[in-house]
Amino acid sequence: MKSEENYFYLEKEGLESYIKPQSYDRNKKKSFRNDISKRENMIYNPKTDEYTFHNQKKLKPTGVFPKTSVTGFRSLVTIYECENCMGCPLKIKYTKSQGNRKMQVAKNFIEKRQKSYENIITEKGIQLRVNRSIQVEGAFGILKSDYGFNRFLTQIQKE
Repeated sequence: MKSEENYFYLEKEGLESYIKPQSYDRNKKKSFRNDISKRENMIYNPKTDEYTFHNQKKLKPTGVFPKTSVTGFRSLVTIYECENCMGCPLKIKYTKSQGNRKMQVAKNFIEKRQKSYENIITEKGIQLRVNRSIQVEGAFGILKSDYGFNRFLTQIQKE
């Protein structure tokens, strides 16, 4: 949930997020849009807090639990479970579970990521992405080509 932590940091600092979602390019593919197991391809009803699956069955919230990242950031994750997957002929396409289909959703993360996505597709967001590809990628190219770097590692500093 490190990305969720980044979104909250930007919000706390009063900054707009222009973070391209990790799944940005993957979501454009037809194979992804046709994958019935993906949350993005389900209909969400915020009033009832339910997802409607491809076969009109509902995934309802069954619990909420806190998740803590290695940096100590806490987020809430909601567990959703399908009402009944017994006898569904498509079950093999959306779950490997013996029971009903379950999924975990970090609602705050999804909300912040959606806002960031809306920002990157604006005229300003497109310009920022173009500038980044010109400025940053060239610097990485020099490091890789001229200095022989092929892998960058990061470490979390513990106090």
